[in-house]
Amino acid sequence: MSAPFDKIAELEDKIEVIEKLISQNVRILEEITRILTGRK
Repeated sequence: MSAPFDKIAELEDKIEVIEKLISQNVRILEEITRILTGRK
């Protein structure tokens, strides 16, 4: 019975890592956009 729960916990850890990467990328894109739009 514990195997499926281990898999779920593993997936949750991976999702957390992916969410952190996405939020970092969003911050970088916002910074780039700010720089580019500031050049007008």
